[in-house]
Amino acid sequence: GASFMALLLMPMRGGVLVLLILLLGSASAFLPPRHRKSKLINTCQHITPDAVGSLSTTCAIPANIHVTLASGTRVVGNGTLTIGNNTVIDCSDSNEEDDENGASNAHAPQPCEISIHVNNSIILNITAQIKGSTIELYAKNTCTLSTNSSVNVTARGTDAPSTASASGSNAGGGNGGTGAVCSSDSTTQAGKAAGWGQLTQPTAHGGDGNGEKPGRGGGSVSVTCDGGLVLAGCIEANGGNAIDGGGGAGGSIVVSAPTVVGSPSTTAWLTAGAITAAGGDGFTNGKKPPGGGGAGGRVAILSDAVSPDVRRWVSGGHSEDVAACDHAQSGGAGTRFENQGGGTLYVSNAGSDGYASWTETPTPAGHFPRDGEMPPPFGEVVVQGGAKLSVVPGHEVFALTNIVANHGTITANLDESENGAPLVLVTTHIYVGDGGSISATGVPIRLEQLTGSEGSLELDAKATVSSTLDSSKHNEPSFVFFDTIKMTGGSSMICSGDLEVRGTGNMKIGTDADAHSGAGNSIIQSQRLSLSGYVGLHVGKRGSILSAQPGSSSTTFGKRNAAACPNAPNCSALPPHESPCGLSFDPDHPLDGSFSLQLCRIETIEIVGGVISAPSVLARRVHAVNVSRSGAISADALGCGAGEGPGAGGGSADMGGGGGHGGHGGSTT
Repeated sequence: GASFMALLLMPMRGGVLVLLILLLGSASAFLPPRHRKSKLINTCQHITPDAVGSLSTTCAIPANIHVTLASGTRVVGNGTLTIGNNTVIDCSDSNEEDDENGASNAHAPQPCEISIHVNNSIILNITAQIKGSTIELYAKNTCTLSTNSSVNVTARGTDAPSTASASGSNAGGGNGGTGAVCSSDSTTQAGKAAGWGQLTQPTAHGGDGNGEKPGRGGGSVSVTCDGGLVLAGCIEANGGNAIDGGGGAGGSIVVSAPTVVGSPSTTAWLTAGAITAAGGDGFTNGKKPPGGGGAGGRVAILSDAVSPDVRRWVSGGHSEDVAACDHAQSGGAGTRFENQGGGTLYVSNAGSDGYASWTETPTPAGHFPRDGEMPPPFGEVVVQGGAKLSVVPGHEVFALTNIVANHGTITANLDESENGAPLVLVTTHIYVGDGGSISATGVPIRLEQLTGSEGSLELDAKATVSSTLDSSKHNEPSFVFFDTIKMTGGSSMICSGDLEVRGTGNMKIGTDADAHSGAGNSIIQSQRLSLSGYVGLHVGKRGSILSAQPGSSSTTFGKRNAAACPNAPNCSALPPHESPCGLSFDPDHPLDGSFSLQLCRIETIEIVGGVISAPSVLARRVHAVNVSRSGAISADALGCGAGEGPGAGGGSADMGGGGGHGGHGGSTT
């Protein structure tokens, strides 16, 4: 202040100096944001001196400029913010060396956090962009992303959990799923999945791939538009494609708006109406090991209505050389939650090219909420597009309405559990189709309808439900309880142990349509099998119910020999008429495993072109059995290979005692 007064006392130079000082004082507000201490902007021209208007009414950022903001900047106003054609808003300290495909180089991006909060609307005009590592947009009215505009945090992740980034040789990063590994080196670890507890409000950044120039993980985006979102552009948090290494994992996106309306485009897939947190591709240009794909990220769309032209992807990135990837074809699929219709959790590996590729890289599942929990339970769980949802045995997949595995897999492995607890699915309806599967290795399966519901299980188009057990261990039976079961299109339910199936409606296996279409047989098969409670059991053409079959190609159904053959069924040991159905009978009247197939309390059995086949069959409390000319109930060639017991050899190649069953076997002299 004293210096300022001294200058005022110098008449020859004071006027000039005073003017200069005043200009500098007022110009401090127009300096680039990185030079200001405050990160709050509530004046339009503080965003850029070229802006026109006011944040209280309408603030217009002109076209074709680059606006640089400091990380942590918050833009706040009561009006509308519009961003002109081809204008970019970004941070001064962002990574400007990413290549044109979004792949990142060896220099990690720096944090770039931008928040815009207005009480009217946010409008991004054609090809306008807001870029950063963490972006938050809020409009009390509407948001509009015009054609080819974007809110973009692709390959800009800076805050991923430590376990989400890959280590070792060219593995992919993790987030919604696990990254892919194409190396047999035991020290190589792909990025692990993170943030299962944030399925409805994800915030985690994607993990980086590993390598010389790996793909970086995607960042985090939150877009809230109280008046609705018009999306002709993109909201993207993809993992970066690698230049030399594993792909980065997709980041996180939350979109909250009463409606999300897209705008169809004839241009490339990623130019209009897209919300995407896909994993980046692995690439090493032929070096070994090949680059593994990054995992998909996590997306939550909280909206009452999303138009079908809005594309949504959380697919894993492609691995460079599928043949060299022992455990993966691509990064694990991410997750997408949509709350309309009771809330649906999607696990999907369908990518932006419209191609859904099977992957062995898992998407690990955590806890599924039940009634009374927060967040509330999912209405539907859908696994599709070649994705693989991996569940820890003993944990259940729970949904109020539907569980779907359509061109997808729900699986559990004993390696992840020491107690051998089953893979459990609880819902009202289960549909498995298009080669999809529900499979358990080393543990049984339990598929149960929701208490009080009239549930249904439908398997179609080569779908499978399977449990493969270690025969040397004691195993509980697998259990299926659905009132209605329909199996068509060459589908199968196969358990290497015992299987109990219960319901109160109808069970249909195989149809005439399967026979005409050339579909394979639809099969239920296990070591011991119990079917009970159904009003009708219909075994149509191409339908089979089998137990303990000899000569099966599966090692779990070995040929029955004399030593393994059970005793003959003991009719005096049959359970009382009123005893429960199933594999566990009244302990005072055990069956001792004598009957391999039990049909209990079934009103009508119809075999129309199909077959029921077992070494020994017990049917009780069955009202009617109708077998067509082309159908069969059969035990042909399913007895012991040498009768009830082995014959007694007599020392000569052409002499021996016959095994006994109905009577004593012959003897040799």
